[in-house]
Amino acid sequence: MITIKEETIIESVTRVTASQEVNSPKAEENMATKYWLVGATEDSGTGTDRSPEWYKKGIWKLMWDEGEKPIQDARLDKMKVGDRIAIKSMNGQGAKDITIKAIGIIHTFDREERTAYITWVLTGLKRVVDSGGCFSAIHGPYKSNNWIRRIFTL
Repeated sequence: MITIKEETIIESVTRVTASQEVNSPKAEENMATKYWLVGATEDSGTGTDRSPEWYKKGIWKLMWDEGEKPIQDARLDKMKVGDRIAIKSMNGQGAKDITIKAIGIIHTFDREERTAYITWVLTGLKRVVDSGGCFSAIHGPYKSNNWIRRIFTL
């Protein structure tokens, strides 16, 4: 089943932070929507898919401990409120594509807990796209391009 929360999309698209200097290049970069592809499968040997639980809780969480995967930590540090996020899954060993399972918007971010609080806009997806090399827990931030539009199209 696919669920859509249209009012959330409209609100997030039209929201501008009043304290930002809108005409500065840095403000434009900060205001530009960024996109993330993230995993939801435990790498603890169980391979448990956490996405159904996370949809209910309205979260996404980096499950690696701090310092265990420095590249993932660095990416986590770049996540911001208002960024778009998509849960992806691999399609088997050697597959050149991934499946997009859900799309959401980050509304709160808790770095200490390694958790993004998400408004899940679309769940229940089975959208197969080229992997773009996205086989780790976090990939991004991406700016909009044809591949990202295919992933994030409602």
